[in-house]
Amino acid sequence: MNPPALYQKYFIDKQDERRELFAGLVKEFSPESAVYPGSFVHITPSFYIPHMAYLDSDRRIDRFFSDEAVRDYIAANKQYSAGCEFEWRQEDYREVPAFERKEFDMMFSFYAGFISRNCRTYLRPGGILVANNSHGDASLALCDPAYRCVGVILRSGQKFQMKFDSIEAYISKSDASDIDEEKVLKRMIGEKFTSSAFAYIFERI
Repeated sequence: MNPPALYQKYFIDKQDERRELFAGLVKEFSPESAVYPGSFVHITPSFYIPHMAYLDSDRRIDRFFSDEAVRDYIAANKQYSAGCEFEWRQEDYREVPAFERKEFDMMFSFYAGFISRNCRTYLRPGGILVANNSHGDASLALCDPAYRCVGVILRSGQKFQMKFDSIEAYISKSDASDIDEEKVLKRMIGEKFTSSAFAYIFERI
């Protein structure tokens, strides 16, 4: 079955599906549900997580997710026995619209701003936030008492490794100074840490 055109263009062609990442997260944390603010059409999580909620302001996503070919493609690629369920909202995530499921097991924040702060209420206590630092969201989450950093994700091409021990260098600055939260909010650029990671894993307190 051919992939949906937008998914092909923006994720397959760019070699950025990240299948191994989502497979690894499911193996480690066994989420039944997840929410993905700023997702655009990155449907890879639906191959591994039975219930997904996608949220993005791009006007193309309504047509994309309404297409039965998208559902068929997910069904053909899913790695679980249950039926695939997904919902979506074409909204600005900062408005935090209501999904049917109020709290999710996992939340993703990739290249889309301050999701950890704006969408915190979507994640259940004990749930897992996976955030990268390109727009500073991981830096903000490290300052937020609602989250506890439990690990980092390292990337080499299409290979991903989760690291849960000895992560201090990935979450601290080389000069030992505190994270400048105000600067991160103003510039939308993450702090530079002693060692770099592709993404950070947080538990919702």
